[in-house]
Amino acid sequence: QGAGGVKHVHEEESEDHVLSIVGSVNGVIVSVALMPGPVPNNEAEYNAETNYMWNDAVEMAQKHQAHLLVAVLPEENDHSTHLEAGKILVKLCDAAFTSGNVLGVNTAGTVLEPAFYHENALAMQEGLLPILNWVYLGLCLSEKEERCGYTFGLDVFNKDNIEVINTAAEPVEVRDFLFNIVSYILSSDITLHDGETIGYSEAMKLPITRSPGC
Repeated sequence: QGAGGVKHVHEEESEDHVLSIVGSVNGVIVSVALMPGPVPNNEAEYNAETNYMWNDAVEMAQKHQAHLLVAVLPEENDHSTHLEAGKILVKLCDAAFTSGNVLGVNTAGTVLEPAFYHENALAMQEGLLPILNWVYLGLCLSEKEERCGYTFGLDVFNKDNIEVINTAAEPVEVRDFLFNIVSYILSSDITLHDGETIGYSEAMKLPITRSPGC
């Protein structure tokens, strides 16, 4: 998946053997740096514990010996440029998989399986957003043993993260609901407001409350 619209690329190597590439793509500054050691402070191993969809996440994170630090910075602070930056980030990370040596992708507070990341990256070829490569959809239980769900990563797009609190819905239903709402927010540049309602139909009107996160 080519990024396209490349204006310039600069490559340099520092004294500590960190190889970095910096450039500009479609109004987005991009940087890729090869770091010759594991992610500091055991961050990758810690984040891997949150991936309930990949049993080997922690084991793979523990094996990594070096990492690529990939960053994007939109030159304009508008929603469309932020989406473009997100797409370029996914394309850059997905391109790294061609080496065959990638154990996982440390992003959005979790560590994603390369095959899973690649599958979601391919969604862009169908005009879809790679939501699950951008936003983590978390599941947990409240003190009352009721199901809750939450997102992590929407703030990168200048959107509030979402929580579903104390529901009797099944975990897959909570996750699907969060996915659909996140897709709606990002694809249509929607901001949810306190006191409004949201749902799939006229009959489903779930109240929205803006509050500090749990």
